[in-house]
Amino acid sequence: MMLHAGSFALILLLTGYHVFLMFRRKGLLSLRNGTILAAVFAVLSGLALGAEGVQAFDFRWVVFAWIAFIAAAAGAALGMAYGWQSALNGFMSAVIGALLGSMLGGLFYESRLVVLAVAVLFIICSFVVQKASEHLVHASHPPMKKSNLINKPSSAVSTIVLAASLAVLAGGMLLLQDRIALGAIGQPKSLAAAIDEDNDMQVATIEVSAAGFTPANTDFEAKKMIKVVVDVKPRAGAGLKLVSQNLNVDADLKEGENIFLLSNPQPGTYDIAIPSKNFNGTLTVKAAH
Repeated sequence: MMLHAGSFALILLLTGYHVFLMFRRKGLLSLRNGTILAAVFAVLSGLALGAEGVQAFDFRWVVFAWIAFIAAAAGAALGMAYGWQSALNGFMSAVIGALLGSMLGGLFYESRLVVLAVAVLFIICSFVVQKASEHLVHASHPPMKKSNLINKPSSAVSTIVLAASLAVLAGGMLLLQDRIALGAIGQPKSLAAAIDEDNDMQVATIEVSAAGFTPANTDFEAKKMIKVVVDVKPRAGAGLKLVSQNLNVDADLKEGENIFLLSNPQPGTYDIAIPSKNFNGTLTVKAAH
């Protein structure tokens, strides 16, 4: 969780720094260039916040709402130096970025590597945008007067395009939310159970999310008691039932941890399923060495 918190703080600090730069260079960039730079960085900030948020808090609409709110505020602040239309463009760009970032981040299984990669990529992109801003400032010699930069009317085409893109993206996510392959990339296919020496048992946690069982298979050793923790994530849905004909299991699952104990398991492969979601997995018990 410290990595998630640190990444969020880094993204917000860099975004705040770019807000400062936008106001500082207000009289050095044209209205068009300033608006474009603000929108570009707003998208990048939203992408990073969305990807980090879904990795930290799972793929849920309440998470989207908070991320979108934070990103929208940052995007509006980035564009504020160049007027209300630039602020509105930054607002919508950031929300579009947050939605895309949430979808892309949700495709990856929760991993510290993904969180770190997002933070590093954001730092690199932030540096590139800063250098682009400096290039635009140096390219406009002598600098234009502030009044010419701010008071020049701006076209509403970009605002209309952003608004339409945001509506299409949000609508598409609502309609296709159940078809997004969450956590499909980097998901472990098989893991071995851990040994609890104090209680002389094997312990394994199997997550149930919108992507199904993670891991799909768990390995155990025979002749040792098994403790299986089935952790049901919010996006998995409600009214779930875990079924295993091999193990004579037919149990309702609640959100959070559900614990199952198996004594003296025999070698073999045991199927587990959640029929209502068409989720299937296995428990493999191997002969003791």
